[in-house]
Amino acid sequence: MQRESIHDARVSVREKTDEITYPATFEALLEYYQAEREPSPDTLRDYRVVVRQFVGYTQSNRLDTITRDQIAAWRTYLRDTRQLAPASINFYLRHLRALLRFADLYGYHSDIVLNGIKTVQTVKPTKKTLERVAIREVLQWLQDPAQSNLPGWFWEAVVKTFYYTGMRRRQLVGLTWGDIDTKQQTILLRGEHSKTKREWKIPLPSQLIQVLADLRKLAENKLERSCRRADQVFNATLFRATYKGNRMTVEQLSEALKRISRGSGVLISSHRFRHTFATQLAKEGNLRDLQKMLGHTNLSTTMEYVEPSVNQMRTMLGAIHEL
Repeated sequence: MQRESIHDARVSVREKTDEITYPATFEALLEYYQAEREPSPDTLRDYRVVVRQFVGYTQSNRLDTITRDQIAAWRTYLRDTRQLAPASINFYLRHLRALLRFADLYGYHSDIVLNGIKTVQTVKPTKKTLERVAIREVLQWLQDPAQSNLPGWFWEAVVKTFYYTGMRRRQLVGLTWGDIDTKQQTILLRGEHSKTKREWKIPLPSQLIQVLADLRKLAENKLERSCRRADQVFNATLFRATYKGNRMTVEQLSEALKRISRGSGVLISSHRFRHTFATQLAKEGNLRDLQKMLGHTNLSTTMEYVEPSVNQMRTMLGAIHEL
């Protein structure tokens, strides 16, 4: 049977009733969403996972058969039968809600099936940061000759870049030599690797100038040519043959950080470095500049990364008059 196109999926339903103009199936809705919103591969994969789980539970791929009771029962199933954590349940519910709200653009009435469907209450955990002594332990472990096969010096450059810039994994992997402006001392974080699809520049920290210069020289030795503007800055595949492909991926980066965590005994991740970066700069007091550095659309998002200092709070209490 020939696969139904997006247009056919919508028209086939309109033939039955003039009131229904939205995509008939979740599959068609996802194709609409992909074409119009151009989500990142990771975001699109998340939506597909949610749709697969919901359709698997309801045994129906059609939007016109969805009921509020089905969504409520699915939420209960995720909580009681699968025993998922509240954050995971909310992940599913929010993505399903976002898709159905998108269908409203084509005449769907998501308010009918979503009425009263609330997310599960959660206790928001404190964002984890890294102490300087812990980061130094990681660097010392990487500098040990025993880690030369990683190679340790390459991942030391990665760790320092995360620490001094607060950039995300995808931004680091997507960084090319054309994004590094040593004359203006800036780094361009491009929109295709940004969570918000925007691009902006951040200062090139002085601590990274020599680190990147050394990395470039070693890359050129491996390539046997000068680095081009489109060449990836952090490309572990150049320095370790066991990595597949000719460009480092987000998955390879994540696995390496896990391996470093196990070896050094210090749990590190790009998010922990980002939280640490934001917390340190927040102490300078200029949250608007920090917001721009992190690329957040809303200041409230920046505030989530900021850890309050007990010592600073204790100093504030000194302003209270004695009785």
